[in-house]
Amino acid sequence: MTPTSLGRASVSLSAFHRSRRSSSRTQRRGVGSGRLILVLALGCLLLAAGSAEARPKTIKYEVSRAGATKANYREFRYTVDAVLNDPRGWSLNGSVRFRRVSRGGRFTVRLASPRVVGSYGGCSSYYSCRVGRYVMINDARWRFATSSYRGERLHLYRQMVVNHEVGHALGFGHATCRRAGWRAPVMQQQSKGLGDCRANPWPLPGERRALARRLGVRIGPTPPGIEVGGRIGPVKLGDSREQVLGRLGAPTRQRRSGRSSVLEYRDERLRVTVAKERVTAVSTSSEAYRTRNGIRVGSTSGQVRRRLTAASCDATSCVIEGSGVLTTLVLEEGRVAKIRLERRESTTASSAARLRESGQKAR
Repeated sequence: MTPTSLGRASVSLSAFHRSRRSSSRTQRRGVGSGRLILVLALGCLLLAAGSAEARPKTIKYEVSRAGATKANYREFRYTVDAVLNDPRGWSLNGSVRFRRVSRGGRFTVRLASPRVVGSYGGCSSYYSCRVGRYVMINDARWRFATSSYRGERLHLYRQMVVNHEVGHALGFGHATCRRAGWRAPVMQQQSKGLGDCRANPWPLPGERRALARRLGVRIGPTPPGIEVGGRIGPVKLGDSREQVLGRLGAPTRQRRSGRSSVLEYRDERLRVTVAKERVTAVSTSSEAYRTRNGIRVGSTSGQVRRRLTAASCDATSCVIEGSGVLTTLVLEEGRVAKIRLERRESTTASSAARLRESGQKAR
């Protein structure tokens, strides 16, 4: 081989090595790009799945009545709506929304006379029953409960029986209490007896987790007990009287105040003012309810100033003026003694002054 051919061969060989190195770099870049695309695709899928999980699942249902019923049907409808969408129940803190429709629901909650309930096979005229798509609520039990709930308030029995029978419609069978002194599962036949367990109108955590797995959703975060300018506990400004009665039952005390009526609930330490059949004000002296940032009865005025920056405070109260709503935190000895929400009057200044004045007289 001549020197010229050797030179050509060495040039060709070096070019070959350069092309191989370039090809390997291209392949590595291709593999890296492929991995990046795969990671991005997986991220998009996870985001899509997360957004799907974040959207609440809607379950449609109907409400009807059958036979000669004596209970207030309008109040019955509101109670069913309130119980099914209560964060403590099958709504799983809002991850499941129950929407009442006129037709096409997954199940029907039916207020039925004892005679109608007893006419269905396998049902007793004394108790409530679920038959197929019908959740049969016995009118007599709705009005008088059962002996096992004799020591409890009637609205607790109503909450329990709605949650129990709808639980059957959601696919649950009966359950039993595991230990004396524990709360009974809502799927226990509490109408027939509690044994050594405590009455309980709401699904236990295990029952809620089972429904979440069944529906493929996550249990939402626990909502705050107080929404400034909107809600304290289960009572929202603008709720109807029937909705309040459906959630809380009959008040411990009821009195007239001008053109309004005031409903007092001693156990919940709530006071609800109703005018023209709508809630115009609600207040609490209970430490059980708190805002999203932790303000509650018992918080110091300094905590209120730091956490509720929109509040205007003096020695007797802190006031937050919202859109059509006034939130007042009454102070005693530097701590919150009462929290009150009310719809504002035509002149905010006069309303605020009146609330501050009443705050001086608050307990």
